[in-house]
Amino acid sequence: MPRKNLIDAGPIVSYLTDDAHHDWAAEQFSRFDSFETCEAALSEACARLTYAGFDQTAVIRLVVTLDKKDFSVYRRYGWQAVPVLAP
Repeated sequence: MPRKNLIDAGPIVSYLTDDAHHDWAAEQFSRFDSFETCEAALSEACARLTYAGFDQTAVIRLVVTLDKKDFSVYRRYGWQAVPVLAP
């Protein structure tokens, strides 16, 4: 089973800024091909960047999937597929 690398808002913010933990965060981003996270962590990272005067779109640029196949596994209400609009 492939290993999943989870990431929270803190390392994302550190990676995108010059804070005290930037070097460590940059090392982690270079070590791993991908990370998994949740909407709450992305929202928090966007907010923390905005409060610190940075552009929050940098967070969004880290999330580039538009793959309909990735989202086709999600289900709701008794296993109904969630409608996905994607190019």
